Amino acid sequence: MEGASKPSALPLTDEQRKRMDRNLKLAQERRAKKRRYHDAPIVLTQEQKDRAEENRKRALDIQRRFQVQQPQTKQQQQEPVCHQSTSDHQQVVNKRQLDEIGRPSQDHIPPKKKKRVTFPEVEFEIRTFERDDITTLDADGPIANSGNADYDCPTEQITLLSEQHGRARRKLRDISKHDLRTTMKYGKKTRAHDCKRTGRPRYQFQFANVVYITDETCRREITCYKDPVDIQKCPVTEPMRREHGALRKILREEPHLCVSNAYIIIDQSGSMKTSDVNGFRNRSQAAYGSLALDFISEQLHGRPRNERVVESVTMIEMKEIGEVFLEKEPLDWILFNKIIDRQKQAIPKSHGNYRESLRLAKQLMLAEIQLLRRAEIDFEEFPNFMLLFLSDGKPSDNDPVDSLAQHQIITELSETLGAKLTFYAMGVGKSRGNFTALQELVRTSERCGAQGQFVHAGLSSAVLSSTFGDISRTMTETRTELLGIEKVNKVQKEYTLQEKGSSVGKDIDVFKCYIKENHIKRCTFNKARYELNPEMPWEEIPFKNSCTEDVTGFEMETWPFGAGAERIAYRFHEIANDGQNGSHKRVGKMMVAKESKYKSDEHDFDEKIRARFHVDFCLVQMKAKELAVEFNREVSKCATLKPAEEGNAPSPPLEFLDCHVYAHNSGKCDGLLVESFLKGRFTKYNCNNGHVKKYQGRMINLVAGAVDVEEFPQAFSHWVYIHTDHNMIVCDIQGVYNEEGRFPKFELTDPAICTKKKPRYGNTDLGVKGIRNFVSTHKCGKVCKALGLPLISSADS
Repeated sequence: MEGASKPSALPLTDEQRKRMDRNLKLAQERRAKKRRYHDAPIVLTQEQKDRAEENRKRALDIQRRFQVQQPQTKQQQQEPVCHQSTSDHQQVVNKRQLDEIGRPSQDHIPPKKKKRVTFPEVEFEIRTFERDDITTLDADGPIANSGNADYDCPTEQITLLSEQHGRARRKLRDISKHDLRTTMKYGKKTRAHDCKRTGRPRYQFQFANVVYITDETCRREITCYKDPVDIQKCPVTEPMRREHGALRKILREEPHLCVSNAYIIIDQSGSMKTSDVNGFRNRSQAAYGSLALDFISEQLHGRPRNERVVESVTMIEMKEIGEVFLEKEPLDWILFNKIIDRQKQAIPKSHGNYRESLRLAKQLMLAEIQLLRRAEIDFEEFPNFMLLFLSDGKPSDNDPVDSLAQHQIITELSETLGAKLTFYAMGVGKSRGNFTALQELVRTSERCGAQGQFVHAGLSSAVLSSTFGDISRTMTETRTELLGIEKVNKVQKEYTLQEKGSSVGKDIDVFKCYIKENHIKRCTFNKARYELNPEMPWEEIPFKNSCTEDVTGFEMETWPFGAGAERIAYRFHEIANDGQNGSHKRVGKMMVAKESKYKSDEHDFDEKIRARFHVDFCLVQMKAKELAVEFNREVSKCATLKPAEEGNAPSPPLEFLDCHVYAHNSGKCDGLLVESFLKGRFTKYNCNNGHVKKYQGRMINLVAGAVDVEEFPQAFSHWVYIHTDHNMIVCDIQGVYNEEGRFPKFELTDPAICTKKKPRYGNTDLGVKGIRNFVSTHKCGKVCKALGLPLISSADS
């Protein structure tokens, strides 16, 4: 503003004036020294001058040989002028003349400002050109291969002119100057993309995994990088896509079938751009590459062929905020391909905040837990949860408030899931001290009941790979544990089975029991009574042969002829008076008496244990029989499961045997579970551990085509699972295929029922584990498809 007074300068103290004068004097001295350096002549020995002249002549000879037409300047047509110094063995030449001596002129290239250096460095800049070193261009300018660069001097004497940008890139990507010299000497030289700003050509040297870009002189460094490992994607077929879609539907609608849920947080802050992990372009690509190869691929290769295992993976990228990259993706080869694509697309940037990413992971995990609770899944049958946190340094949000919030998140998850949660923290970087925050989070998870582990992978791709491999093997063991049958410490009774071929006629000890003396009663399971009093569901009924004979008791062999996973089988007969000397005779057909093969905790004949065994057995068999009746009705209604021609055998029905209990008070035992004896080859068609019997090729002709009869027991298990709204399956289906009657049929016994909800159906009810086992191995056939059952196996495709 006009008329306004200017502010007065602040007064300086004597000390400040002295400091200003001293700094000014130093600056003047530096400028004077720089001028002297640039104006100083370069001193050559005679030997050095002769070598430069020889190289100049060789270069000119190569130009003439390949007809490189270049106009010459006046200075090139004249001999270089050398000034004799006071010393007889030294001559002086300026740098501009030395450059013209050392290499041919290129007037078509715009002049560049040259860096003045001392002569020993300039000497090695004068290259020796051979025939193979000349890169020729056609009219369109394609790249011509020059082969290996041929340098006569040792590797360490190859001169590189670097600038600040090149040095920064080498430091960022952990590439030494020796690596660049080695690349120039032994690498493959090709034409690179021209400079976008000036249009000048550039060249690329490649050796091992190092790529080095230079200017047109092949001496000045432009940039360099490490060629990353190229991980090939897995070919995906249409059946694999259908299976992937089916698995996603299962994860969405039937979360209880999932064996494990993995939540992976990958650091994508700016420091992950650092190129210091061998074999990868940067830390981000190393993390994604190792995750795909050693975590995903390792587990997929370890699975049995054609076995479905439902596992989910959720991935979160940690930046300023957490971003969900993949949510509840099935662990399969399609997921492998998605991670490979992300490896090339991910762009690390900005800060890495632990708190937001952990909060997002907690939100997703608690939502999954809520789905399981809504489905009324017991906590013991929850799938395992894994939280994997990979970072390369300290969190950006490291103030006390954020740190407290991070520990609260881990505490809440650990207390909610307990041993079901495994927290892996992985540090990628040189200094172990940068991962104190990660280590503290692991200790917090362990204190709150979860399993925790911290691993410092450093900058080694081998350690990174090994760590992911260890995590993968741990998950495989967990999957095997969840799908396998839990071994219960039970004490078996001592027994010896009869040799094969033993018959009833042989001299075998028998146990006899009489009605009058031992108060024998024959009882059947009554469902209505069971609902009123589960401990006493029995209803007394007449003996099996009482219509034709005066039954007086029963006899049972003391030597078992068969044994299953839970029961021992004995031959059993009802008996009646023979009328001769008070003897007894066997009446009716032979039956089978069964009892548990394990001792109780107290003594062999614990009445409560035996009663519970009888109740469970009859309850399971009665429920299976009810479901089989409905299944047979559905099959009979299905048009495509009718005989192809009149007179052909129809679809075989499934029939479960009736079971009864013979109660008595002989002291030898407190009751026997008895059912009819099955004639024929006894076969177990499937099991509650996922085992499925191979078909034997007994075919029947139906409208749907030729169908193996053994498909029907497998389809029954599948039908029950769908019919009960995914709440139970009937498995452990075993018995005989009876072809003696007019039409064949399956006569079955001793099934197992696995349920998602309580109450349980005895010791053979493996719960969700049994359902997972069935889903992982079941193969849908023509019967399943004819009944309209959805595909539930990877082998179905």
